[in-house]
Amino acid sequence: MNNNKEKREIDKTANEVYSFWKKSFVFVKKTKIKTLKSILILAFLAGVSSTLILTVSTDIHITSKAAGETASLILSPSSLDVSTDDNFNLNLQINTDSADVVVARAIVNYDTDNFSLESYDISSTVFANNACTSEGKTACEIIDNNTANGTISITLAKPTPGVNTSSGLFATLTFKALQETTDSITIDFIGAGDYTDSDIILDDGNGTDTLNSVVNSTITITDQSGSSTCESFTYSSWSSCRSNSTQSRTVTSSLPSGCINGDPILSQSCTYNSGSRGGGGGGRITPVDTTPPTQPNNFNVATEDTQATLTWTNPTDSDFSKIKILRKENSTPTSHNDTTAEIVYEGTDTNFIDTNLDSNKKYYYSIFAYDTKLNYSNILTISTDNNEQNNNQNQINQNQTNTNNSICNGYDLKNLFGINSDMVECISQKEAETTNKHNSYVELNDTTYSIYQKIVDTKAEYSENISQSNKYSIAMFIHTGTEATKWLGAGERAGVINSFYSAFNRMPETELDWKDIIKIANGRWPKQTNNKAEENAKIQFKKIYLRDADMNNQNDNAAVTVIAYGLRPANRNFDSEKSGINIFKGIFDYNPISAIDWDMVRAISYSGAIR
Repeated sequence: MNNNKEKREIDKTANEVYSFWKKSFVFVKKTKIKTLKSILILAFLAGVSSTLILTVSTDIHITSKAAGETASLILSPSSLDVSTDDNFNLNLQINTDSADVVVARAIVNYDTDNFSLESYDISSTVFANNACTSEGKTACEIIDNNTANGTISITLAKPTPGVNTSSGLFATLTFKALQETTDSITIDFIGAGDYTDSDIILDDGNGTDTLNSVVNSTITITDQSGSSTCESFTYSSWSSCRSNSTQSRTVTSSLPSGCINGDPILSQSCTYNSGSRGGGGGGRITPVDTTPPTQPNNFNVATEDTQATLTWTNPTDSDFSKIKILRKENSTPTSHNDTTAEIVYEGTDTNFIDTNLDSNKKYYYSIFAYDTKLNYSNILTISTDNNEQNNNQNQINQNQTNTNNSICNGYDLKNLFGINSDMVECISQKEAETTNKHNSYVELNDTTYSIYQKIVDTKAEYSENISQSNKYSIAMFIHTGTEATKWLGAGERAGVINSFYSAFNRMPETELDWKDIIKIANGRWPKQTNNKAEENAKIQFKKIYLRDADMNNQNDNAAVTVIAYGLRPANRNFDSEKSGINIFKGIFDYNPISAIDWDMVRAISYSGAIR
């Protein structure tokens, strides 16, 4: 080694560490390393168990490696679609696989023709360590940012026991997309025995490199020049109200696919420390009673030949209105508006005789009480099979927000893509119940109130007959959405309601309607169908594919269904949508504008039907 050589940055860093800690350090030269001039700096705190402050740079590395290396470095997300001139963030994460590590080096490479590194941020790193800061200098980090060659090397260290994490943030990198292409941003990794790549060092006093794998990120950049103007947007949540009485949000996605510009609403006025201005389901309205009456009790059944005598005790609530009883064969009704069950009684009596029954069949009866605001009590169910009854009464106490199915309890899904039909039925049923029974004031902001007015108030015939309860449900769905539809923006959720209206010539009024809307929003087939809507869809199909649709062919069937009911793809493919828009323009010689236009674009993009 040339002793006259200018002191390297790594040596300066080591000296700063030494000066700050004011402890005795032992410098161990790794003579076994032949490929590089490398030194392992081991720091031992006097009188205490050994502490490793290992600093690694291009000229300094270690030789030992773990018998079973398991740690990893990850760029997240692993894939991303962006537009030219967009800035985007990649999180560099570290997984130590339950081990303590004291230093890590990540070398990230990128093509400067396709990307520029705008900035990096290590302020929130899991290696954050105030003890390493001395006289305004950070002695436990080394950053080598070579933007000309498209490489950044970040080395971070933390004294024993260091860091132990499964998905800790190492650094955040902000890039700019330069030109249309698909390219990867990569973490330099050859192997634990290599001396020029990335490393993760164990807190074992030996400098053991435990890095075993890396995850890179593939970026697809689309040139948006000449693209159509954005018409609808999905937004982030509003920020908290600032002292200047404004709040803001950002666009998370937009339609049509590949669009640019448009008029997103990114800020609004608010009342500082007092919440946003009022709104409501259907406008500025006063909150109403949403408390259901007490559940009926003493519900009993006595059977004789072909009749069943039902008796019960009515609730004593002051706003109690009526009793409703549903009957169903072989299974219990799921809610007060279960369309597969028959309403056998509705009134204020305390007994009812159900006649003309088949003595060989088993019948279930569910009783509800509801008040003057149409709030329904919990379900109480009995059956005609006395062997299954306990003291002649088989009670099922369940809230309306639950279904008889328990398969989706505690589900955590962004949407309904890729899950089995039982889960789809269960989740859509739960969310439909919640939406249909919402029946309470909704505080709308400027954006969602405007969208609400376009959906409800512009349909004069419907608006005159709509109940206040249905207005609440529509307002809630547009403003908040359900767990399976939050991934859509308020405008797109309103568009799904509009698709339902176009298909069935009515707005959603029942639990089954909302269940179908939730399915449509997730690209799943609705239970209800409309022959006229499907016939019109077949006409559009023929314009696109120049032939009649074969409904026995699953791709043709999918295309007709998408056009008829406006199914939204829950797993979007922007390349397919861009191609679908171009095909539409080639067929009709104009850009898609109307709702039916976009339904046809989605059919072209996702159904798989061909000419």
